[in-house]
Amino acid sequence: MLQTDLFFSNFLTSDTGRSIIHEDINQNKNLLVTIGDSWTWGDSLFGINYKTKPDAPERLTAIYGYHLKNLLSDFDWINIAYPGTANRWIVDSAARIAELETDYEHTIISVGLTDIGRDLVYNDLPFDEVTAINCEGKYFDQLSSACNNRQDMTLLVGRNFTDTFDENIHKVKNHLPKRWVDISNDKSNLNFKFNGKVHYITYPDTNSKISTETKEWFLSSVFPNAENMIDFLMQCPLHYKTASRHPTKECHIFWAQYLYNYIIDSQGKK
Repeated sequence: MLQTDLFFSNFLTSDTGRSIIHEDINQNKNLLVTIGDSWTWGDSLFGINYKTKPDAPERLTAIYGYHLKNLLSDFDWINIAYPGTANRWIVDSAARIAELETDYEHTIISVGLTDIGRDLVYNDLPFDEVTAINCEGKYFDQLSSACNNRQDMTLLVGRNFTDTFDENIHKVKNHLPKRWVDISNDKSNLNFKFNGKVHYITYPDTNSKISTETKEWFLSSVFPNAENMIDFLMQCPLHYKTASRHPTKECHIFWAQYLYNYIIDSQGKK
């Protein structure tokens, strides 16, 4: 039994008193750990609202981690997800798991990264592209250091609705080619054309110090891309129309299948 409470003592429950860690340990040979924010946690499923509406037991058998665990052979499973969190928390959680001494033959850590804008806001960093690239790069360096040289561990780096900067993709071995929204787009047959990269869905408040050049960049590039993504999420039947347009039950299954196929294909190439 993993003593995850020793490593996540400050994060066992959210500010609303809800558990953000779920363990499904049955003495299997391998371990799957899924880590992320509200999309990984399963917000909006069965009418759940993370802050106001009660949790539902069915959530734990509807989220993608549960489906991926069932697709894999002989895996225990831990889900670590905190709605509204930023990438720093996700990456730190993955690094902590990588430090654990276990008897598992192999561990798969699947992280679902979110908007880097959250990290800039939460850490009071300058809200510009260079800072975002560097901030994200440090997280990817941390993931690489913790997982890249482990023969008994596979790290999968996925994204919900934002892209990774090109400068950072190469830093990890298994950066998924498609985001969750790309799978939604494929499965819904909307054939949406995303306008390049989407970052900074989280926009800084008016008190933040933003240069005129950065504001112009937002207006010319970032906002149009973000609006295009929001248009897609509002039209796609595989996403709920509240909060950050969380995936539906069916969408969780599609994402799990995509990850499973990636894992199987990667094993075949070794």
